[in-house]
Amino acid sequence: MSQTTGDLRTARTRKAIVEAFAALVREQGFDQVTVGEIARRAMVNRATFYRHYRDKYHLVEDIFEHMTRALLAELGPPGALHPADRIATWATLFTHIGRRADIYGPLLGSHGGPWFAARLREHCVELAASG
Repeated sequence: MSQTTGDLRTARTRKAIVEAFAALVREQGFDQVTVGEIARRAMVNRATFYRHYRDKYHLVEDIFEHMTRALLAELGPPGALHPADRIATWATLFTHIGRRADIYGPLLGSHGGPWFAARLREHCVELAASG
């Protein structure tokens, strides 16, 4: 199997796991979701889940890191921001969150775990302080 095929398969598997996880958090709440349920919803074996993530907490950490990298790519290179640039930066942040409401919504909503919200809040404070 070529590296590209493996990369695509890995990306598809991770996407299915993340989408299944987000749907389950929306339905049941973060604390109630189990790895078995995530695997079933994503239509993968538990072993496949564990090949990618240690547990659901590791999955949330990975989601946060992925979303943060995507946001930083959209914002462009870091640097001192002028007041007008800050407005554009916040607009980009909210647009980014709106485009990925399928993930952010469940994790930030009333059923989400507090860890994700706290990390995003910290990230926003850092973003605000950088200008």
